[in-house]
Amino acid sequence: MFRKKKLLVAYSIVFTMHLGFYGSYNEVHPHVRVQKDQVVAGAFLNSESNISPYLGLRYDTDKTFIEGGIVHGYSYKEVLPYARLGYKLGDNMNLVLTPGLEKKDNNINPGVVIGLELLF
Repeated sequence: MFRKKKLLVAYSIVFTMHLGFYGSYNEVHPHVRVQKDQVVAGAFLNSESNISPYLGLRYDTDKTFIEGGIVHGYSYKEVLPYARLGYKLGDNMNLVLTPGLEKKDNNINPGVVIGLELLF
């Protein structure tokens, strides 16, 4: 017998620190997502204070998750790949880690964004 999985809708806010970057960035990211099985889609306020829609895949374990896909809304490239690692601190709180890129003086500077995600 096949069981239909529910469509999950989540609202969150992520408070971040940008490590290894030269610039100053938005560190409060309201976020809405929908998830069906491993497929995720949503939108968030990105580090440049733009709305970023995304589409990706997510895999969960009891305490961790990994997510990746494509995202839009950054100034230096129309569509970018994204990745996010997470550690579940509780039912409504995650520690998240995301690699990031910064364009400065025609160079691409890598960094990392670490955040605390609160789910509502």
